[in-house]
Amino acid sequence: MNDKEIMEVAKELAEKDFIVFAGTGVTGDTGIPRSWKRLLEELLKSASINNINIDKVDPKEFPDIAQKIYDSLKRQNREDGYYGIIKKNLTPTMTPYSTQEYDILLTTNWVVTTNFDTTFESALDRKFETNEENKIPRIDSLPDFKKENLFERESIVYLHGSVDERFIIFKTSDYENYYPSVSEKNGSKKLEEYLKYIYENYRIVFIGFSFDDQYIRASFENIYEELKRDDEIASPKPSHPPILDNICHYAFLPEVSSDNNDYSDEENKKLIKLRMEAEKLDKDLKSMNIKVIRYNNHIEWMNCFAKTRELKNIEKKRYNIKKEVSYKNE
Repeated sequence: MNDKEIMEVAKELAEKDFIVFAGTGVTGDTGIPRSWKRLLEELLKSASINNINIDKVDPKEFPDIAQKIYDSLKRQNREDGYYGIIKKNLTPTMTPYSTQEYDILLTTNWVVTTNFDTTFESALDRKFETNEENKIPRIDSLPDFKKENLFERESIVYLHGSVDERFIIFKTSDYENYYPSVSEKNGSKKLEEYLKYIYENYRIVFIGFSFDDQYIRASFENIYEELKRDDEIASPKPSHPPILDNICHYAFLPEVSSDNNDYSDEENKKLIKLRMEAEKLDKDLKSMNIKVIRYNNHIEWMNCFAKTRELKNIEKKRYNIKKEVSYKNE
């Protein structure tokens, strides 16, 4: 993203309040893994499973690996070890929250996350402390989602549960239970209904979320298709406002590297494959009214957020001046 692109996106984001949908890519300097791979490595060691090379496993298969680990530990009567290792690895070892998480909460008061750790809560506590505010945020966690106005007060929603509660979505059976439209099994609809609620009623900005999670990706596709059908069925009614015309979300995603003469043929083949996958993802997200913004470094989206805050503050000052003038003229 160059400066011009940063300003253009910031202007769009400053137009209305939005929710940040955050994944592991925002854990930054907390010491918590930025992907699920390291966590699975620790779980594999604990379960003494030596025939799986996690480096060669497609991220789409991570839930299956987690399931194999859980089943193995359960057979050994070590089910508690599964949750214990997850909590240990998701406990910050360097800082209680990342600069990225704090930056997000300086820009918006509302976060939905698939992460299990509580670093966003720590960042929000720090924000309250800095602003000398005595506030109590709303904390919702799987499966107890509330379809209330998220903008009424600061809120953090643990979409896939919290490690403190030992109730999380990580292994295949968890996903099948909470994504029935994808698994086609008789599971709970609460999570997907909540996803539809925020997709339809709020602007979402995805950050640090790779869309490798095929269940979430497919669920959003299903939500889009359902709303599309609703619009088509209601289209004969002249006064019906098409739902999808008013929906626009954003996804900040890292740029995929270009070919490099210093790379081996094998490495360049991998890059070509990654670029093709990225292009397909961009196309798929665009078809779901999710605008993709590619960046080379996370500093770029942070600069975009800083500019968004600046524009919002300018607009707030203008509003207050107009309000003051109007009050004096009464």
